[in-house]
Amino acid sequence: MPDFTLPDQNGKKIKLSDFRGKYVLIDFWASWCGPCRAEIPHLKEAYKEYSNKGVAFFSVSIDKDNAAWRKAMKEENMPWTQAQAPKAGKDVMKQYQFSGIPYILVIDKEGRIVAKNLRGKALTD
Repeated sequence: MPDFTLPDQNGKKIKLSDFRGKYVLIDFWASWCGPCRAEIPHLKEAYKEYSNKGVAFFSVSIDKDNAAWRKAMKEENMPWTQAQAPKAGKDVMKQYQFSGIPYILVIDKEGRIVAKNLRGKALTD
């Protein structure tokens, strides 16, 4: 997995490699993305089921507008780690080779991508 460091909503730097040793579900999303927002209930369901079983959750916003990201986080009330990618996510999108969102993937304990493009029921399965 390509590593990256992004600021969370409080400005604290979060490194993806900080999650090494755990399974990590990464959700690339944006406040303006309807399908992204529609996936959040599925993410919450998965979080409820798997967060106490050693799976970390990490949402990365590719919002350009910091205020819109913060407003969406407040509205959606996602209890896991949140960060915002600079430059509307162009760098992380290039690193992870995707162009559309939502883009949800799972990384194993060794840092290998083991699943991608998870949505709906596929997310909890």
